[in-house]
Amino acid sequence: MFDYFGAALAVLVTLGLLSYVLVGNTGLFRTLLALFVGVTAGYIASVVVRYVLAPRLLEPLRVRHWLVLTPFVFVLLLFLHRTRLSFAATPVLALLTGVAAATLVAGTVLGTLFPQIQATWQAWRGTGGLTPLQGIVVWLLVIFVLTVFFYRDPGHLPAALRWPLRAAQALGNLALTITLAVLVLRLYQTALMVLGERLWFLWQTLNRLIFG
Repeated sequence: MFDYFGAALAVLVTLGLLSYVLVGNTGLFRTLLALFVGVTAGYIASVVVRYVLAPRLLEPLRVRHWLVLTPFVFVLLLFLHRTRLSFAATPVLALLTGVAAATLVAGTVLGTLFPQIQATWQAWRGTGGLTPLQGIVVWLLVIFVLTVFFYRDPGHLPAALRWPLRAAQALGNLALTITLAVLVLRLYQTALMVLGERLWFLWQTLNRLIFG
């Protein structure tokens, strides 16, 4: 009974969310969307409490050392941000912003920039699984794309360099356009796959509920 009730509820929720395509933003859709957001927020909050606050804020109190009070002091200072004593929370906010920015930059450099440079260098050396011609094409595309960002206004350059640079920028813009188009295509492809999976779920579940 509970399995059938859960399947029927899943079908109703799925149909309610898909109703946005046919009838627009209705009260049912807004209710289901609020329910989804609430459940997601509650799940994230429980994960944060269990895996972040409990091990990093509460369990260190067992050590009984004055250094474990530092997180509590920072939290109390953050509560002063909207009061007249907001100057006391400024160092904590600066620390959080600096650490977040450093983590983001380090992740971008180590996780994206360096691997891309290494892959491009391997393509140039012929050790990345590409032929010499493909490696040259990769390097030319990299140079063309970089010219788009580093030489926005080539008007101050000599005429002998101005036109080749503009041609390289045009090719770089073309490469960026193709890349963005592929990313958008993959996004829509993923959305269509999710929609197909939901429709297949509705078909199977309705067959099971109606025909057993």
